[in-house]
Amino acid sequence: MHSTAADIFTIAKKELLHFFRDAHVLIYSVLLPMVGYPLLVIGTFESQLWQESLSQNKHLVVAFEPSTSLTKVSPTGLEQLFKEASKSTAQGAAALAALHAGEVDAIIRTNAESEDVDVILNGTSTDTAMVKGRLLQLVHESHQNLIDEKLKAAHRSPDFLQIFKIKLKNLAPMSELTSYVLPAISGFALLMVGVGAIYPTVCAFPEEREKRTLDSTLILPVDRYALVLGKSIATTTVALISGAVNFLSMLMVYGVLSAQPAAQRLLSKLGGGSLFGNFHPDQLLLMFVCFVTITLEIVSVFLLMVQSSRSFKEAQNILTVPVLVLMVIPILLCYPNLELSSSNVFFPGFNLVLCLREAFSEPLDYGLCAFAISENLVLIIFAFALIGKIVGREDFLEGKVQIKELFSGGAESK
Repeated sequence: MHSTAADIFTIAKKELLHFFRDAHVLIYSVLLPMVGYPLLVIGTFESQLWQESLSQNKHLVVAFEPSTSLTKVSPTGLEQLFKEASKSTAQGAAALAALHAGEVDAIIRTNAESEDVDVILNGTSTDTAMVKGRLLQLVHESHQNLIDEKLKAAHRSPDFLQIFKIKLKNLAPMSELTSYVLPAISGFALLMVGVGAIYPTVCAFPEEREKRTLDSTLILPVDRYALVLGKSIATTTVALISGAVNFLSMLMVYGVLSAQPAAQRLLSKLGGGSLFGNFHPDQLLLMFVCFVTITLEIVSVFLLMVQSSRSFKEAQNILTVPVLVLMVIPILLCYPNLELSSSNVFFPGFNLVLCLREAFSEPLDYGLCAFAISENLVLIIFAFALIGKIVGREDFLEGKVQIKELFSGGAESK
């Protein structure tokens, strides 16, 4: 037993050294989760703020049909729009052509017989949303100014038309935002676990088969299950590191974004308390157990799927499908009114994600969580046993193992 444990440790150490010498593993399992994706999120957010500031300073160019004086259109509440927007004298087909060419941002048509106004936009323009928002804002402001003038002329108070006021008060502390923020960050971290496990999984057996070093590995005087466990421990370690560094990086990203003035104004309305809440030890333990169990399940499925792969590229292509499936994890963790229950606790994988979500709420249902974790651990053990059986066959070296042959006996390595 001591010899087997020593073999597992030696193989795991050897695999880890190999992984962290591989540029693919360092880039995709460590650097991208730690730096690349957080910078992408921050860059996207800052780009949105920059675009918004540009849109606020942009001067709209509007074509009017028919071209009329300010007095004529004042009942429609567009005086402010006429003052702030540049005027174009293009009419009819010329105005439409100018709109398609991007020379004007919108066409405004007024009806001489009514106060209706038609606003025509070019839906293919990248500025359509911005132009629409600006126009609506200007029209609303102009409409409110017109109402204020009418009330003033009638010697009425500005609050004359305001029958009642609505005041929103949030009694929940800021810490309840945790039920939205941390599950989202955890879901993205679990997705990075899958991404981070790809290259270590591919390096475990398929790369050795492609480089013709698998035969020397298989003749080592170690048990096949010790070989599988050693490689699995190394792969799981890299996947956990990938998820952990991404989790910490995304927490830093959230801290950076929440420091923005606009975000501060929003958070100040949510009440007091710690933003990340106060977790009990049993909640933290459940989060850790779920995270590790999901990682083990991902690694076991990945290793099982690539056993017949004969090249690095083939194994990488095979793992594309399960990684796409893992993209639903953040959705499940953030989807409203979805919780672990007696009706969905029997679905492996799915129940484990819901069990992780359960850790962010109170009270915890310990019975359902224990059942979900136990069920998935049984499946993980079965998957690793199946991988060990595959590796123990003589035809494993050529990658010709058929699933139906695994339980038929024979063709076992000595």
